[in-house]
Amino acid sequence: MGGRAARRGRRAQLAPSLRGGSPGAARGHAAAAARGIAPGYEQKHFDATSKRGRLRLVASPDGRDGSVTIHQDAYLYAALLDGGERAAYALPKGRRAYVHVARGSLTANGNQLGAGDALKVSDVAEIVLERGEQAEVLLFDLA
Repeated sequence: MGGRAARRGRRAQLAPSLRGGSPGAARGHAAAAARGIAPGYEQKHFDATSKRGRLRLVASPDGRDGSVTIHQDAYLYAALLDGGERAAYALPKGRRAYVHVARGSLTANGNQLGAGDALKVSDVAEIVLERGEQAEVLLFDLA
């Protein structure tokens, strides 16, 4: 399907800056405070119906469509796909995506992924998620 993609196995580890309580996390809080952003916490529930067969925006910089607000140039979508359900995402030019299968399996742009697998995508116009088998998937749209 063109573009570049890299697949990561099930043993991928979080970078130190993404683990709770790490020096990277502390730097992140300090950087937010330096930008005048007060520390905050937000929690919302997104029911299965809102994610069934479609990509549901769950986190964004502006909190649109009922998503939680994050202070990053990133958008996080969640979907539940099974059988003939198909979800497509138009990736804006110059942005990258990361697809992570939390459970089940599916095909992302022709790549078969199982629970714990991930796919990094760039230089493509669209990401197509299909042929899910009880799949729960996260799609990150990143700057």
